[in-house]
Amino acid sequence: MKSTLAPNKRYLLVRLAGERPVDGRQARAEVARHIEAFFGIEGMAQAQPRILDKLCKDDRLVLRCARGEEMRLVAALALLGKISGMNARAKVVKISGTLQALGAMSTEGE
Repeated sequence: MKSTLAPNKRYLLVRLAGERPVDGRQARAEVARHIEAFFGIEGMAQAQPRILDKLCKDDRLVLRCARGEEMRLVAALALLGKISGMNARAKVVKISGTLQALGAMSTEGE
């Protein structure tokens, strides 16, 4: 497929903050359920949100979505109030068109 025909994606670097340290695996599952509940089936098909597990670290997640849907994903994450029964929030630190510019592999921008 030519690069011009490839669908454009956006990447979001998300920091999770809670009353206690957040368990990464459980947090990813809760965030995925919350996004699915917010978007619904049709919205999920349109936004194509994905959590990139290989790039996730303790309190950070990297999400991918279709271009133009990133603000809806930010809104869905802003409504997240609990993870594993404790008060928590997800803050979008940075949005980018590439993983390299996002700096997901490093700790820059913290």
